[in-house]
Amino acid sequence: TMNSLAGGLWTRLTAPSPTYTSPFLAVGFGGDIPVFPPFVAVGTVMAGNLLGRALGGKAWVPARLAQLPTRVAIFLAVLAANIKLKALCDEHLAKVDAEFNFTPVGGVATTGPYAFSRNAMYMALCCMPLAMAVLLNNRYIFVTWMLLPLYLHLVVVPAEERFLAAQFPAAYAAYAERVPRWLPYVPL
Repeated sequence: TMNSLAGGLWTRLTAPSPTYTSPFLAVGFGGDIPVFPPFVAVGTVMAGNLLGRALGGKAWVPARLAQLPTRVAIFLAVLAANIKLKALCDEHLAKVDAEFNFTPVGGVATTGPYAFSRNAMYMALCCMPLAMAVLLNNRYIFVTWMLLPLYLHLVVVPAEERFLAAQFPAAYAAYAERVPRWLPYVPL
């Protein structure tokens, strides 16, 4: 039932930090992170596309951006920015013997994009389904996309934070105090 599902999620989110004996998080059903985040991103696009086909509806991209070449250009620009950001994230993760795909972690990445956001790669991941929504001119992808940041914020990031706090208590505490979880603060 929905109540037991919500109760199970609440229990998981509020449980005390486990003692990690492994140098990495377990991904998969029953693991620390039940579904690999890029699979969730693809799933939101697929679900939105299926909803759009089933329910139909009007295009949602503003008329001046609705031409296919414009939508393709927007998608390619977001894709290029994501590829560049991922390369930067990979470079700075490698400096501390870490990778993005839940392999053993040798330290806390605090430089490059990670000096501005503790979840720079996930912020980039969240942009791709939105770019697909624009490319396909499908408003339902925007609706289903909302599940991705919710999943990241409620499941993935807390698991990673618990893991890093257990593995690198002092370093991660100092980092978390200094760098925001998501968006960097920019004074106006």
